[in-house]
Parts: sequence; C-alpha cells; structure tokens
Amino acid sequence: MKLLSMMHNGGYKDGVWVVQEDSTPDFNVLAICASQEEALKYADSAQHHYTDGVIFSFYPFGYRHREPMVYRDGESS
Repeated sequence: MKLLSMMHNGGYKDGVWVVQEDSTPDFNVLAICASQEEALKYADSAQHHYTDGVIFSFYPFGYRHREPMVYRDGESS
C-alpha cells in the first residue's frame, strides 16, 4: 500500500491537511485534519482500505485550485 505526503506546509501555519484516496480521476477526500500528525495517523490507518493507498497534502487558507501559489516572499509557483 502507498502512503504519500504530496506537500509540506512551506512555512505556513494556517491551513489544513487533506487526506485523499490516491486513485484517479477522483482523489476522494477522506479527512480534513488540523495537523500533519493527525493526517499521518489517519492516512496510516486508512491506506489499507484503498487499492492505490492514500495521499495527504497541506493547503494553506486562501489556496485556490489552478491559481499560482504565492509564497510569503512574494514569489509564485
């Protein structure tokens, strides 16, 4: 089974950790967690229920899909 963290918090403190099923095209959300530790614990316990495992990622508050991410130093991705 696969357990993969797709993103670290990049220095952000305000945001959420999202645990998702790792299967395309849906990537169903399984849990929204307050900390990386909580996401890791949930992902570790849930990964065995999904063929492709689970992934978890950090999303800072204000994150928008398909918009460039602006970091604290003003650079974008």
